[in-house]
Amino acid sequence: VDGLWIDMNEASNFCSGLCTIPKGKQCPSGTGPGWICCLDCKNITKTTWDEPPYKINASGTPVPIGYKTIATSAVHYNGVREYDAHSIYGFSQTIATHKGLQGLQGKRPFILTRSTFIGSGHYSAHWTGDNKGTWDDLKYSISTMLNFGIFGIPMVGSDICGFYPAPTEELCNRWIELGAFYPFSRDHANYYSPRQELYQWKSVAKSAKNALGMRYKLLPYLYTLTYEAHITGAPIARPVFFSFPNITKLYGLSTQFLLGSSLMVSPCSRARNPAGVRDMTKKSEDTSKNEVSTTSTTQFQCPILKPSNYSLWTIRIQIILEANGLWEMIEPLETTKADNKKDKTAIAFLYQALPEEQWLQITKHKTAKAIWDALKTRHIGEQRVQQARLQTLKSDFEMLHMKEDETIDTFTGKLTTLVNKAASLGHTIEDSVIVRKLLNAVTDKFLQIVASIEQYSDLDEMPVDEATGRLKTFEERLKSKNEIPVNSQESLMFTRHEGQGKPFRERGRGRFNQSQGREQDKNNYQSKREESASFEEDTRDKSQVTCYRCHKLGHYAYECPNKRKNQVREQSNLIE
Repeated sequence: VDGLWIDMNEASNFCSGLCTIPKGKQCPSGTGPGWICCLDCKNITKTTWDEPPYKINASGTPVPIGYKTIATSAVHYNGVREYDAHSIYGFSQTIATHKGLQGLQGKRPFILTRSTFIGSGHYSAHWTGDNKGTWDDLKYSISTMLNFGIFGIPMVGSDICGFYPAPTEELCNRWIELGAFYPFSRDHANYYSPRQELYQWKSVAKSAKNALGMRYKLLPYLYTLTYEAHITGAPIARPVFFSFPNITKLYGLSTQFLLGSSLMVSPCSRARNPAGVRDMTKKSEDTSKNEVSTTSTTQFQCPILKPSNYSLWTIRIQIILEANGLWEMIEPLETTKADNKKDKTAIAFLYQALPEEQWLQITKHKTAKAIWDALKTRHIGEQRVQQARLQTLKSDFEMLHMKEDETIDTFTGKLTTLVNKAASLGHTIEDSVIVRKLLNAVTDKFLQIVASIEQYSDLDEMPVDEATGRLKTFEERLKSKNEIPVNSQESLMFTRHEGQGKPFRERGRGRFNQSQGREQDKNNYQSKREESASFEEDTRDKSQVTCYRCHKLGHYAYECPNKRKNQVREQSNLIE
């Protein structure tokens, strides 16, 4: 035995809590993905050890720190609690494995471990765990590798082409060009994923031959770097700033790296071909044999199901399953025959498209169709809840009006909050609707600028930011001049004397008859205001609306009968 690979030694498992072997059923069942917990588990969440007041969030979800590992309240030999020993569990296993192999062979062994701790680099190599076959994970692999080198674990690398889901041809092509220069270089994938050995694609095989050939030529250099890491602690793969510490611009660079001090690696880390898809149904150059088989699948990246994207998710997954000849496992035809291999492949696709927190909720379903139906039942119900929430938001949006003491920033903040909440539920409110709502909902002191915007601008084309900016500018002018709101008779109303309209020169506009000009502007604005309000009257319940002018229920201030009576009686004109 020259070496050993130690996996899931955090310790990690697919169960959480205190578990026992179930009675009356086979465990594992032998069907479906192997990562499904089949034990009878009791989640321990009420002890100080399982739910401490301050805890890490390693899983990215609000779960006990013993989630999918040994319960932290468990006790090891000699009274050592898992809470205190968890971080050194895998490390201790690595040391024991190193000693055992060295005793058997009498020479330095090779050990690959997933769990690491301070000092692990002295005993073992490390790979970065179950990554994903995505361009983002390709980029993450660089920074992760560089970090571990600085942590003192120089022999490190990621699963080339990703552990799951299935990568595209272009992604795998670029990944081997990068991964050939990982200190630890390996193509590795999930058992249930489609085959992704480098020879599965002609272009990837060609790239691999070139990149790995270069790696073999560099073996003396890599061996020297490994010895240097052993003697000095310097990483094999190094951040560029490691050799150029005085260039501060390099501190955040994580898209390229150095091997030692003499070789720069600058990989392609984004897709050049947006589709990035190759037909894996063609096993040879013979293009006549292109029927989908149960042992080969087209390479697609499965979308992850989220609370807000179920409808779009089902469309994309159906297309992917149809492209792989697997949709009949979900919706069988009259001619469909039972095919265990196809069903397992369809199940694998579904699991790849689900977040981990949903796996346990569907483990009892043993067929792809049963899983699909369970997801449908659950998310259609959630959609109904979302629709109810959306209806409430729409009502709040329609009823929202600016208060006299509010600023434009405060009011638009409320408006934006409702718009964003609607967007989170899958409903987009167009800018034109938001702009009209904003202009209709502001207080009367903005009446003049609103009239100007409505008369001289195309509201269908106006962005929300522009409308907000104009209102804020007007608001600032009012503040700077310490003016009273627009409807104040003392400052902003010019009363006709003796029934005669006197000529008035407005700066920048020449002469015009103030009675005729401003009365026309006011009438134009009022008609537009009433026209826009008529749409809302058909949809909004005003029975609980209080008028800020007369303080009566049933109408808004701009619709107030008293306001119109005053306007007729005073025969006044607005001026700027």
